[in-house]
Amino acid sequence: MACMKNANLLGFTLRVGLGRPHGSARVRRRISGPCAVRPPSLSPPPLRRYSTDPTVPLTTSAATTTAAVGDLNNSLFEYTSGRWLYDDVLQHAKRSHSFRVDELKRLAAASVDRNVDDIEHFEKMAEGRFYRCFLITMRDGFRLVARLPYDITDPKRYIIANEVATMGYLRARGLPIPKVYGYSPTMNNAANTEYIFTEFAEGVNLSRVWPDLNELAVSRLIEQIVELEAKTMSMRFPVGGGLYYTDDLKLPALITQSVPLSDEQFCVGPDMGKSWWFNPKVNHRHRNRTFADPEMMLVAPGAQQLRRAWSHTHSHPHRRIRREAYSYQKQSPSDRVVSLERYVTCAPSLAPRAPAQRAFHIRHPDLRLDDIFISDPQASEPRITAVIGWHHTSVLPMFLLAGIPSLLRDYGDPERPVLGRPRLPPNFDLLNPVQQRIEREALPRLQIQHHYVSATKKHVRPHFDALADPVGALRRRLFYRAAAPWDGESAPLTFDLMRAAKYWKALTGEDAADCPIVFDKEEVAAATQLNARLRAADETMATYQKLLGCGPDGWVPNDRYDAAKARAAQLKAEALAAADTVWERAEIDAHWPFDDTEQFVSLNDAAPASPQPDPPAAPDAAVP
Repeated sequence: MACMKNANLLGFTLRVGLGRPHGSARVRRRISGPCAVRPPSLSPPPLRRYSTDPTVPLTTSAATTTAAVGDLNNSLFEYTSGRWLYDDVLQHAKRSHSFRVDELKRLAAASVDRNVDDIEHFEKMAEGRFYRCFLITMRDGFRLVARLPYDITDPKRYIIANEVATMGYLRARGLPIPKVYGYSPTMNNAANTEYIFTEFAEGVNLSRVWPDLNELAVSRLIEQIVELEAKTMSMRFPVGGGLYYTDDLKLPALITQSVPLSDEQFCVGPDMGKSWWFNPKVNHRHRNRTFADPEMMLVAPGAQQLRRAWSHTHSHPHRRIRREAYSYQKQSPSDRVVSLERYVTCAPSLAPRAPAQRAFHIRHPDLRLDDIFISDPQASEPRITAVIGWHHTSVLPMFLLAGIPSLLRDYGDPERPVLGRPRLPPNFDLLNPVQQRIEREALPRLQIQHHYVSATKKHVRPHFDALADPVGALRRRLFYRAAAPWDGESAPLTFDLMRAAKYWKALTGEDAADCPIVFDKEEVAAATQLNARLRAADETMATYQKLLGCGPDGWVPNDRYDAAKARAAQLKAEALAAADTVWERAEIDAHWPFDDTEQFVSLNDAAPASPQPDPPAAPDAAVP
């Protein structure tokens, strides 16, 4: 218990600024359009002047000397936006991606009917979780963005084809989405890389100004976000999966099952949601499909993971902070098999009956502050000018699409939305000063989430109904946890299956058959105890991350790496000193969460399965 004791000693009294995780570095990039180069109907965009300038540390220009080009290109090919407290070398290697710079510039210029000689600057602009972005500036001031996927962005050909079709479909229906000038979902081009060329997003990135906005501006922006969601969620689709251009799925590299839409240039093909694409080594044929009804969609990812589970070996939990809860013992995949078999058995009954909840719709997969651009933030009512970040977008039934957006994730419990107007607790005057301060600080944040929920009730009633469903979050957790790859743990899915058995009638209806899965008292008692230990471990990790200023994967900005690395070593020394036995000290040393791992777990395997957060399971007494 030394890690947890160490965290308790540290407490939350030190206020250390949180580092921006590399996933949130998506400052300005992306976005939409048709086929592999530039569609003939697309005219070159007019010259625009934008209200913000990007940070551009690496540049090539007409004045760049020949001797400097080699070193400069290496910087363009490597990840330079931050470092990781563990597996730093491996993480950088996974994001190393070379390409032919001159040919990419030529292709970019051609996509907007320009000559390569018109390009004045080629600059690395941002590095996100899945793409590296470059800003291309013409001599007359016109700008466009080139987005290149990392090698770990897999399967790139489908992700790119899905994203550009999603953007093109939504942009054509009035959403403020940057235009795609050209793209290639394969490396079969002169630049030797997959790419997307998009319009430069106009406006100020919301992540830069959000903390400084006044209450009126925040409420107006939340209202606009809900209005945009109302537009996307009003679009109905015949089946579940992902959007594509019909011609793209005729390419030899992408040919797969699809269902055409009334607008015949688009179709629904394979689902590109992260719940399906964790392991690039897995045969894709089981996932190259659409889903005719919610029951098929609920069963499919669990059935896929069950097929894989038989080949798994004993493993420590990938989240090393949790290993102490399992007495540092490797876990058997047979428990995973049992949980998945139970899930597949009950999954067809989990789909709600209401037609509005079963209908297939589309929504931004993971809306964050840095996916949104706004007009002048000093204006009384700033306007959303662009929304980016549409990779891994799925067509899902409403009850699976539902959830609080990621940008409001820290504004209350995302799994229990604030349905009523938030107020200070009735016993506020009886609380001690520290508790009163906590309640006062939480109230404005809860009010922000409540404003989102209220606006959703007004503009997107089916989404509100899904949010208000007391077992809606449980349905979604079951789906996404069953879809998640083997990470050395079976407990999270097992916990939720126990809740499903307990609240079966609420999930399926009072007239439904009895739950087909049963847990005995000993199983429930053991799971409850393990759940408590895992919650304590997760709280410890949250404390460490705050103290180190790092993201969930250990990412920190370059200028804070040395200090964070030293602080991590100090935390380890304190944990070792707090150990009660030689054995415990040895296990802490072997499984310390900020040391390099023995075997690198790829980003795709480590990514959360759900676009919604994956908090520790709530105590059994709580609402499911």
